[in-house]
Amino acid sequence: MHVADVHWKAVVGNISAEGVFLRLEPNAPVNLELDSTVDVEIASAGETLLLHGIVRSRRDRGYGVYFPKRFGEGSTNPLDQLGTIWAELQRDVLSTRILRRLE
Repeated sequence: MHVADVHWKAVVGNISAEGVFLRLEPNAPVNLELDSTVDVEIASAGETLLLHGIVRSRRDRGYGVYFPKRFGEGSTNPLDQLGTIWAELQRDVLSTRILRRLE
């Protein structure tokens, strides 16, 4: 996730077709306000996707980020490409939760 030229690593805590909850590293010096605009790079299976988002919630060192279809001066977020990555990440998250329960 990045704002201006400042970058932070984050882990996906939850993902949907139009947004994501990102957990930041414990020492990340971040304090974003609601409705802040952020850029989020999502990397999965060798693909990297840049999305422009809006912070809609924050809790426990994480932020809920909504990806509008359109932003700025008519630019669009590639939400169709997010769908493919979303399916892969969702599968990975579900697999991890199932494995944790089996341990």
